[in-house]
Amino acid sequence: MSLTVDPSTGQPPIEEMESWKQKLIGKIILEAGQVNEQDDQVFNATALPEPYRVLGPNDIMTRDFVPGRINVFVEEDRKCTKVTFC
Repeated sequence: MSLTVDPSTGQPPIEEMESWKQKLIGKIILEAGQVNEQDDQVFNATALPEPYRVLGPNDIMTRDFVPGRINVFVEEDRKCTKVTFC
C-alpha cells in the first residue's frame, strides 16, 4: 500500500494526510514482529503505507525529500506525537 501523491506538489491529498494523522496520533506504534493484542490504542508499523519511517526522540533523520513518505514521530514509549509527509 502507498499514499496517493499529487505530482504537482509531491504531497498526498489533504484528506488522506489528515486521515493518517487521526489514525496514528496518540497510538502506540509497534515495530515489525511485535504482536498487536487487539488493543485499539496500538497500530502496527507494518500497516503503514510505503515508504514510511518511524522516528524516536533521539533518532537521526535525513533531510531528503521522498514524495509520499510518511514520517511517524514517537516518544520513548512508542506513542505517536506527530505525523508528517515528505
